[in-house]
Amino acid sequence: MSSGGDSYRTRVTRDGGGTHSIIFTTPNRSLTSLYLRINADVTTAGTEYTVDNFVVHKYTDPIETVQFTTDFSSAVKSGVNVSSDGIVFQPNSGSNGLSVSGTTDKRLLVTNTSADESKVRAELELEGGHQYVLRYEVGQDIAEKRVLLDLSYRVGTTWNLSETRGLFTTGSGVQMVNFFLPSDANAVRVSLARSAGSNAYDGVGTPYTIDNFGITKLEVSATRTTTICEDVEEDGQIVLGGYRFGFNNMEKINEIAGIGNHIDFKFRGYDPRTGRFWSVDPLAQSYPWNSTYAFAENDVIRCIDLEGLEKVDVVTTSFAPFSLFGADGFGAFTGDGAGRKFGLELNKYRTSGSVKLDLANSKYVSKWAATNVTSTYHRYSNRIFDDYTAKSPSRTKVNGLNLQSNFVGTNFSVAGSNKAHMSAPDIDVNVAIGFQRINDTKYRVSGAVRGDRFPANETYLRDEGGNILMLGVSGVNTENENLGPYIDLPGDNRRFMSSFDFNVIFEGENNSTIKGVEIGDGKFIDRETWNQQFQQLDPKSSKTGTSSN
Repeated sequence: MSSGGDSYRTRVTRDGGGTHSIIFTTPNRSLTSLYLRINADVTTAGTEYTVDNFVVHKYTDPIETVQFTTDFSSAVKSGVNVSSDGIVFQPNSGSNGLSVSGTTDKRLLVTNTSADESKVRAELELEGGHQYVLRYEVGQDIAEKRVLLDLSYRVGTTWNLSETRGLFTTGSGVQMVNFFLPSDANAVRVSLARSAGSNAYDGVGTPYTIDNFGITKLEVSATRTTTICEDVEEDGQIVLGGYRFGFNNMEKINEIAGIGNHIDFKFRGYDPRTGRFWSVDPLAQSYPWNSTYAFAENDVIRCIDLEGLEKVDVVTTSFAPFSLFGADGFGAFTGDGAGRKFGLELNKYRTSGSVKLDLANSKYVSKWAATNVTSTYHRYSNRIFDDYTAKSPSRTKVNGLNLQSNFVGTNFSVAGSNKAHMSAPDIDVNVAIGFQRINDTKYRVSGAVRGDRFPANETYLRDEGGNILMLGVSGVNTENENLGPYIDLPGDNRRFMSSFDFNVIFEGENNSTIKGVEIGDGKFIDRETWNQQFQQLDPKSSKTGTSSN
C-alpha cells in the first residue's frame, strides 16, 4: 500500500482463502491517492486466485489510547542498551552500535559499521486481541538507503514473525504501521535494520536515528465508517473497487449526469467530460481579474480548489539588504538593495518558500519554492572576466503537519544556496507555526522561526487577495556584509530569528480577507498599521528581531 505517490510501503502477508480484513493508517499529511496491490507469492506460480467483495471503509473518530511513547528527551545509555521513558532499545547480540545523539533534542543513534550493527529492537508488553499503530521518525542523510521493519509477537515464551512488515525507502520522515496482536499474544517486538530487500543489506556505514517512537491502541467501530470504494456496476459491468471520489479528491454524484460525470465541489459542480464547472465561483465578484469559471486561479500544479473557498500562504523570505555582499578581494555578490525594507519589495530575495493551508477545513494544500532566483558575482572594475550569473532556486520541505478539527499546524524549512559561488552553503530557515480556531473570524497564530540568521528574514501570511500580514522579522546575525556569508551560513544552524503569538482577524465574504490582529487584552490593530511597525525596523542590524515575549 502506497499513499500519496510517495515511496512509503506496507507489506501484509496472508495465507489461505476466506475473508481478510486489514486496517491501516495513512500518513499525517496531504493524501492524494492510495495504491493497493494484491498478488500471490512467486512460489504459487501456475495457480489461480479470485478476489470478491472488495470494499474500503474510512473509520471516523477512532479511539486512540497511548501505550508507549518517547521523544528520547530522557534517553540514557546503560551498557549496550539505550533506555527512554520505560522503553529499552537493544542492539543485535554482541553489538555496541546504539548511542544517544544530541543534548537537548535527543535521538536514538544507530551507528552501523556492519549489517549486524544496523539492527535495533524493542520488546513491549501489550494486550492481545487489539489493533495497534506504531509510529516512529527516522532520520538519515542518504535518501537511497533503507531501513527494514519486522514485527514479531510473543505467545508464552515463543516469538513468531508477524504477518505485517513495513519497508520505507525515504531518507527520513515519520512512519506509521498498523498491526493486529493475536488474542493469545502478550508482547510485540519491533525490529529495525538496514536492508535493500530480501536479506541483502545496504547503508552499512551510514548511521540513522530514531525519534518520537510510540505505540497507540486503536479502537474502531464499524458503525462509524465512510465507504471509500466498493464493487459497483458501471455500464453493465461489475468494476472491482469502483472509486467513489474523482478529480481533486472530490466525491462523484453519479445520479446527476451518469457515473463519474458530476463531481461535487460543495459550492459548485464540476463536469470532467468538458473540464468545466457547471456554475460560477461563488467568490467571483471579489476577484474580477479571474475567470468566473477558473479552477484554483489556474494554478493547477501548485494548488487545489478549496471547494470554492480560500487559501492562506505562510511565506518565509530571506533577503540581503545590501548592494553588494560577500566580497572576497576579486569581487562581491549582488544583494537585494541597500534600501530593501521588511514588508516592502517582496519580490526581491535570496530564498523564498511557502506552505499553503486551508484553515477553515483543517487541510494542508501545497508547498511552493521560488525557482526564478539568480545569483550574480560582480567583479571589480579592474576585472579580467565578466560578471557571472547563475540560477539559484529555493527548496521547500514540509517536515511535519498537525491537522485537527480546530487546529492546523506545520513545520517546514526553506533553503537555497548561491550558485554563483562554487561552494556556497545553504541559507537555512525553519518555520514552526500553528493556527488555533477561536471562532469563524478569529485564529490564534503562534510559532517561531530559526535558522542561520543571515541574511535578513521576514515571515508573513498572505491571503488570496494578496494582502500580507507580518508575523516576524530578523536582521542579520553578523553586521559585516562581507563576513556574514562565511561566518553564519556553514552548518545546519538553529539560531533564534523571530517568534509570534497573537490573534488574526478575518473579514469579507466567507471570512477570506485578513483584517488585522488582536493583541494583549483584546486591542485590535488593522493590517496596514501592524505591518508599518515592521517596515520601520533595520534589516542590516543584528539587534533587529521580533518576539512574542
